[in-house]
Parts: sequence; C-alpha cells; structure tokens
Amino acid sequence: MKFDRPISDADWQATAEPVRQYIVSLEDELRAIKTQNDKLEKNNEKLEKQKRQNSTNSSKPPSSDPPYNKPKREKPKGERKPGGQKGHPGHGQMLLTPNNTQNVMPKCCGCGLHSSDWDNLRPFHTHQHIELPEIEMDITHFVLHQGQCPRCGKIVKAQVPEAFSTGYGPRFCAFIAELSGIKAMSRRNVQQLVHSVFDIKIATGTIQKVIDRASEAIASTYERIGQVARSSQCNFIDETSWFEKHNLQWLWVMVNTMVAFFRIDPKRSKQAFLELIADWKGILISDGYGLYCKWVHGRQTCLAHLIRKAKALIESRKLNERRGGKLTLQRNIDVMRVGQHDPFFPV
Repeated sequence: MKFDRPISDADWQATAEPVRQYIVSLEDELRAIKTQNDKLEKNNEKLEKQKRQNSTNSSKPPSSDPPYNKPKREKPKGERKPGGQKGHPGHGQMLLTPNNTQNVMPKCCGCGLHSSDWDNLRPFHTHQHIELPEIEMDITHFVLHQGQCPRCGKIVKAQVPEAFSTGYGPRFCAFIAELSGIKAMSRRNVQQLVHSVFDIKIATGTIQKVIDRASEAIASTYERIGQVARSSQCNFIDETSWFEKHNLQWLWVMVNTMVAFFRIDPKRSKQAFLELIADWKGILISDGYGLYCKWVHGRQTCLAHLIRKAKALIESRKLNERRGGKLTLQRNIDVMRVGQHDPFFPV
C-alpha cells in the first residue's frame, strides 16, 4: 500500500530527517493495520456467510436447518390452494366386498312407535368398517426321519426339500426385503415389527441373509435398469456418503425420466464414476464437482445448485454480489419456467 503524501518532493526533502523517519514509521503501522483489518473483514464475511447458510442457499440438507429458524417458503404467484383442485379425479374410500353384513334398524320414533311395527323400512346408507384380521402365520414342520439300511447298515437321513431349505417362504422374505430396502427400515426395526405383528422372533443376521437372497433374485432387473440409464441422452449424476457397517462408502446415482440407477462404491473417484456410467457419453447434468466439470460430451450445471448460490449472493453485504445474485436467480427461474415440461431443457 502506497500513501499519497499531500506535500511536494521538495518539501519532503526539506523536512528534517527525524520527522521523515517518524512519518515513514507511522505509514508502516497504517499499512500493517490496513492489512490486518482486511484480513479480519474477510474472516468476518466468511463467518457471516456460514451463519446465513441453510438448505435454500447452500448444499446443506433441510434436516440441518434449526427448528427455530426455518427458512420461510416463498409462495409463488398464482400457486394453487391446498387440497383437491376442481375437476381432479377423486381418491375417496371405495366400498369393498364385505365378509359379512349387518342390518341396522332405527330405534323407536319420538312419538313412541317402535320400528318393528313399520312396513316401509329400506336401506339409505352403507357404513363400511375395515379392520386388520389377526394374522396367523402358515407354519409347516418338516419332521426328518432317519433309518438304518438293512443291506449295508448305514444310517440314512432325510433332507429338507430344497424349496424350503431357507426356513422362510417367498412372501415373508419379500415383506422383509421391502421393509429393509424400499422403506429403509433398520434391521433392528424390522426385527421388532416382525415380532410385534407376527409374533415371530428372528435374528438380525437372518434378516440380512433374507435381504441378500432378495438382492440376488432381482440382480437381472438391476442390470436392466443400468442399461436403460446408460442408453438415455441426458442423465443427472450425483454422489453422497453412505455407511455400511460404520465404514464410509459412496452412493452414486444416475437418474433420467425413465429410471434411477444406484451404485455403491468404496471410493469417490474417477474410477467409481466410470464404473457407474460404463460406456455412456450423453449430456451430464450435475453440481460443480471437479470430476463432472471435466466432462467433454456436453454438460449442464444443475439449476437447483445455481439458484442456491444466487440466493447466497443476494444476502451478501457487497452491492455487486447482490446484483449478480438477483440477475442469476431471475435467469435460472426463467429457464425453469420455459423448460418446466422438459427436465433436460438446455441453458
């Protein structure tokens, strides 16, 4: 930093040497103060940005937002009222086929005449009561026998039929697999539910074996999903941390309008990315991860990420950043409106 002294060079040279040295020392102190002040301002701005961060202006998940300071959701202009809209198909309760029917007669009239004396009774409404029946599991005991061969004397033992060797039937296994996979319940929660609903005790290790067998059964379907994902012209690709038995893994996803293809890999690396996409060379839609930015076959930055960054800029103390944030936000909102019927609308 150079100071502009309000005196000429001739006056500066005419100034006594001790005075000039004193002035130079003051300028050095001002430079140091200015440098320290700039550093503190940068740190302060960084801390303020971190304090303002939430799920709407950063990559933080909504679950990280404090409950006492939830960001208010902006209501778009012309947003429909909550609830069913006029003309939409109804989804009300439908009358099901009853297991039994009970006729309910009115009580006596206010005048004192009992309904048994009436001859004009007719149904006017059907009230349906639905209840979950008590579940009794279908349990079969295979009693294995053994005997001694009368010819050679060997002990021959019966074997459990192969179709029943696991001890749990296909419907029960499918139920456990859906709870663990689609419903994302923990092994312990599945264990508790099976015990409370079916009165069956099952070990968490056994539950894991059931899930492994279900995974093997749908392996061909999983591969087909991967083929569909890799044949799409455009794909959204992302990755996030994933823990398996407390070990850090990475969950990679490849999504388009047809399918969502997931893959778990021990690393967040280029090799893991290549394992996900195989020979795919379409348009990549992603965040700003460096690996994705090097994609050479056409790339679109995720608009949601751009909008969050724009909102963060709008909250900045610097005027030029606020202006840039507003322009960027409006630009991306316009793009989303134009391409609202096409998720792969290019910017």
